Amino acid sequence: MRMWKERRLCVPALALAMILFISAVCTAYAAEGAASSPPAKKGTTYYRYTKELGNKIPATTLFIGTYLIDIRGLNGTNYQEALESRKTYHQDNFYYKTEIDESSWHDVENAENIAKISPGSKRIDEESMRDLLITVVIGKDGLPRDPEEGGTKNPFEDPDPYGLSGLSELQPLLEVYENGKFATGSE
Repeated sequence: MRMWKERRLCVPALALAMILFISAVCTAYAAEGAASSPPAKKGTTYYRYTKELGNKIPATTLFIGTYLIDIRGLNGTNYQEALESRKTYHQDNFYYKTEIDESSWHDVENAENIAKISPGSKRIDEESMRDLLITVVIGKDGLPRDPEEGGTKNPFEDPDPYGLSGLSELQPLLEVYENGKFATGSE
């Protein structure tokens, strides 16, 4: 009996440690300023993803902007992209599906302690999440997936940010180069 009481006391302590860790990691990633790429152009709604497509969202999942991220797959890049999607899509949600309150969603933006996800704290009603857009799902492996197809997203589908040939201001230079009139010396 004594062992059970000790374990029961460890669960809230473990959850508090996890929330503080998540908060510290997210703050560190935000301060790090990792480069982000534009979010995927297509997506689906929360309702379609969960009800029509039948996907189960596990506890310990963050829903930031248009990104569903398992906290085990969270890294600086996908965190920054999720924050950017909040701005791009004007979807300011920062939710966490807690494992200690019956797998319910809680708003954890500015969370300072475990009280935000504890039983008895304010839950986010899934009906209010119905029309929220999901563009990327990141599992515990950290790989981005398309919410509609479930397959891993190809990072090369998005325009290359370093591809200079597509820049309109460099088109005259490209034409000169392609026509063979490119001077290689100081003429």
